[in-house]
Amino acid sequence: MFPHSFMTWVGLSLIFLAVGLAFGNLVLLTGSVFLLLAMLIITALQPPSGVTIERRTPRAICWSGDTVTVDRRMTATRGMGPIFIHDALPPELEVEQGNNLRIVWKWAGTKSCDLSYQVRFPKRGEFTLPASTWESQAPLGVRRGQSTSSGEVISMSVVPRIRGITRLNEIRVTTKQTRYQDDLAQTGISNSEFRIPRTAVLRSGRPHQAHQLEGQFEGGAQRQSTAGERA
Repeated sequence: MFPHSFMTWVGLSLIFLAVGLAFGNLVLLTGSVFLLLAMLIITALQPPSGVTIERRTPRAICWSGDTVTVDRRMTATRGMGPIFIHDALPPELEVEQGNNLRIVWKWAGTKSCDLSYQVRFPKRGEFTLPASTWESQAPLGVRRGQSTSSGEVISMSVVPRIRGITRLNEIRVTTKQTRYQDDLAQTGISNSEFRIPRTAVLRSGRPHQAHQLEGQFEGGAQRQSTAGERA
């Protein structure tokens, strides 16, 4: 089944041929015959096939924000017509230069061309560039050719960019000293010599000893302070 555009051209050729024969117009006759022959030749042509795509990148690891060149080389050996080549990219990536969608017209013989483009990786992570997909058609879209994927799957590791630490020496911070605050029953009774662990005595099951020890040490502290004042 031929497409609508092809049938339109065939219909115009037949109309011009009929008008040329009716009025004896040589220009219309020549033009209509030329169009009919072109349509017949196009139907005999095969769409491009034997398409191979080679892809590579200069490195597999880059810094975040770097731009990496994706080299593509397409080769087609048979057929004639347009070839649509597309590289699907993750949504985070940006095409900086070139285009990941290209249309190449193939004439008779072998066709080879380079279709490189540059991609920017704005954030860190692991990114995968799927294989290229291509589709071929016969001239004027008379028939659809092959449609498949070709080329290597490229994996890129993007690491965060390390910037120089230069501002930390200029930042002034306010230090805050905190003191250990707790109940005296937990920390013990302050004395000029040492502290009595009252909690430990209470836990021993002999609370009366804690009161005796407090009284002894308090009395000793008072005697020491009185002797110091007399001296």
